[in-house]
Amino acid sequence: MNIFRALTYLSLFPKDETVKLWPNVVDFLLQNGREKELVEKLSSDIEKESAKELRVEYTKLFISSYPELPVSPYESTYATREKRVMADCVDDITDMYKNAGLELKEDFPDLPDHFSVELSFLDYLEEKKLYKQKQEFLDKHLLKWIPELNKKVRQNAKSEFYKIFFDLVEKVITDEAKNK
Repeated sequence: MNIFRALTYLSLFPKDETVKLWPNVVDFLLQNGREKELVEKLSSDIEKESAKELRVEYTKLFISSYPELPVSPYESTYATREKRVMADCVDDITDMYKNAGLELKEDFPDLPDHFSVELSFLDYLEEKKLYKQKQEFLDKHLLKWIPELNKKVRQNAKSEFYKIFFDLVEKVITDEAKNK
């Protein structure tokens, strides 16, 4: 496991079976030694919040909320003034996936610019030791929109888990980009 796989696991919709694995993922992050203070806070918070509470919060933040979605999980909505999904940046993202040897299946359940998919791509690049592509993806994509996503999560989340998690994501990708 690498740090991006761990972050990907934590970024997924919190189903019961997924949340049961989170303490192991957090243990890995603690052993990894990066951002120990944030990971310790995350560990503490996982013990406090139930999977159901996390599902409700995830849904309110990223899937469905009235009158509007407070936090879009898609890069394309941060890349355009109109805040629309499937903007031009998605073509670049899918091209980067293809150039690294990946293709999304027709029945893929989400859009290619969802934060979980992009974190998973970083995991893939790390595992395949495609460091140049990883740096390019960080520079062209994640570093441009994750800080804004994190800001919106901080403004709208009631759960400390998601606030801490996106602080961790932003810190890791920023540090990773600096350590070229």
